[in-house]
Amino acid sequence: GLQSLQPDAQQVFLAICLSNRAEWVIADLACIQLGWVVVPLAPSDPIDRLAAIIAKCPVRMVLCETALEAALSALPEVDHTIVVDSRSYDSVLERGRRNDSFVPRQVAGSALYSLLFTSGSTGAPKGAMRSYDSFHDMLTLYGVALPAVHLSFQPLSHLSERMLLPTVMLHGGRVFFSSGGVSLLDELAAVRPSFVFSVPRLYEVLHARFTRKLAAGGDETALLAEIRGVFGDRVQSVSVGSAPVSAEVLAFMRRCFADIWVTEGYGSTELGTITVDGRVHASVEVKLVAVPALGFDPDGDPARGEIWVRTPHVIDGYFGDESATRASVDGDGFFRTGDLGERSKDGGVVVIGRAKTNARPFSDLV
Repeated sequence: GLQSLQPDAQQVFLAICLSNRAEWVIADLACIQLGWVVVPLAPSDPIDRLAAIIAKCPVRMVLCETALEAALSALPEVDHTIVVDSRSYDSVLERGRRNDSFVPRQVAGSALYSLLFTSGSTGAPKGAMRSYDSFHDMLTLYGVALPAVHLSFQPLSHLSERMLLPTVMLHGGRVFFSSGGVSLLDELAAVRPSFVFSVPRLYEVLHARFTRKLAAGGDETALLAEIRGVFGDRVQSVSVGSAPVSAEVLAFMRRCFADIWVTEGYGSTELGTITVDGRVHASVEVKLVAVPALGFDPDGDPARGEIWVRTPHVIDGYFGDESATRASVDGDGFFRTGDLGERSKDGGVVVIGRAKTNARPFSDLV
């Protein structure tokens, strides 16, 4: 259950501020061997946000790329920056190669393994704590199409890619790292992944292309085949999450990929998967709590309220913030998501907004 997990006094905190690349995985695996705490940072974030996160935890060392070296090394908390594609990184590798007597540090499964900072869209970023046991148990929720071929382009500072990538590795799959941006569609065609998970933006771009060409007189069947071809001939499942997708784009996805599994997932950094296509995950319990200010009543018709979730995959608390940890869970062990939901006739839950803004949820979803 939710608790105030404290790190081992001997644990070192390493911030990894890299784009998706092999060195990210190497550093992560090294931290597991060393018993260090991994703090993923998004290199696309503004420096003031990165500074705010580093100030919240005892990070003294950062692995980064050359473009961020000056800004990160200037932060008062940072004592060391290791820059990939540089002498500092090569030096670390060489020291490791020479250490023939290295023995992996034995760390309890309940020890802190990683902090995942929430987006902060509803306030200051909070460090969601996951122990080794918690992270390992979460992996049991994830599956991949086999043989697994994965193009890693979602940020590794987000829970979804952080879980998908090791799942592929555990299944003996192959991982390719995207350079992102305008290259993504060409990379998808070249890699031919066996599954794709993405935020709605990718599918929105493809839908816009389809709509534009259809309006110009293109053949609908041929255009759908063209869009499908972007993903190659190996794709077995397509998923969307991390932000709300419009009904129009989701319907387009299901027409374009009519012969494979197309799903919309909803979850959070703190809880993992909550629903898939509105159906509550087998390991999850959901209750709706009344929001009188909005007239939302879980006993009404339709049944609406704030979504609270109980799951064995809840985080181990917020780092250094016991008050936020206590405020997030009720006496029955249900965690407050901050999202508004409506109960469907089949017992599922559909997200319809945010409790504070009554707007569609965006940045804290998996």
